[in-house]
Amino acid sequence: MRTEIITWFFSIVTLTIFFSITIPVHSQCLEDQKSLLLQLKSSLEFDPDSSVKLVNWAGTDDCCQWNGVTCNRFGRVIGLDLNTDSISGGLNDSSSLFGLKFLEKLDLANNSFNFAEIPSSFGVLTNLRYLNLFTGTIPQCLVDKVTATLSVLNLQNNSLTGNIMGAFPEGCTLRTLELNGNKLEGEIPNSLANCANAEVITWREQDLALGTKLASYPCSMSSSNFSYLNCKYVIIWNDMVLVWA
Repeated sequence: MRTEIITWFFSIVTLTIFFSITIPVHSQCLEDQKSLLLQLKSSLEFDPDSSVKLVNWAGTDDCCQWNGVTCNRFGRVIGLDLNTDSISGGLNDSSSLFGLKFLEKLDLANNSFNFAEIPSSFGVLTNLRYLNLFTGTIPQCLVDKVTATLSVLNLQNNSLTGNIMGAFPEGCTLRTLELNGNKLEGEIPNSLANCANAEVITWREQDLALGTKLASYPCSMSSSNFSYLNCKYVIIWNDMVLVWA
C-alpha cells in the first residue's frame, strides 16, 4: 500500500512539472496569408539583384519566416517591412497588400514608388499602428480611416505633393507625425488639434511649397488652438530649433 502511495505521489509531481513547462510553438503561416504575399511579390516591380527581402520569398517556405514579414501567434501577417528593397512600382488600389487585414506595421519607405496619389485602399487597413510611406499625394481616406487608430505616421523624405492633409478625425490617436522632406501646400489644418496625444510633429518651412500658411502651426506658443496638445519634441522651422515640453 505504501509503495502504491509513493508511486501515485511521484506520478502527480511528474505530471505537474510536465504541464507547467512552456513549450514554444512556432506560428505557422496561414495559406491565405502566404498567397496574398506571393501575389504582392508577383505584382511589385523590383530589382532582384538589389532586393534582399522580396527576392527570397518562396512558396515552399513558411511565410512567417520570410525576411520582412512578422506574424502573430495565429499565423496572420501583422508586420511588413520592405524598406529599401529596390521597389519601383506595382502597387495600386487592387493590390493584394490590402487583403492583409491584420497589418499593424507597414514600412515601404526608401523605395522608388512614383504615384500621382497614394492608393486610397490604405484606408481599409484599420489595424495599422505604424505607417512609413513613399511618394504621391495624401488621400483624405488615409486621414479619415487610418488616423483613427494609427499612432505613428512617417511620411518624411518622400517627395509628397498637394495639400498637407485633410481633416483629422475626432479622437485621432496619432502620437507621431513626420512630414519633413516633402513639397506640400495648403493650410495646416486646425483639426490636427483632434490629435490631443500628439508628442512628435515635425516639418520644415523650407520643405513647404510657396503659399503654405503657417498661422496654425502646431505647438507654436502663439497658437492657442493647440495649447492642449501634448508636444514633447523638437520642431525645425527656418533652420531654428524650437522645443516645447
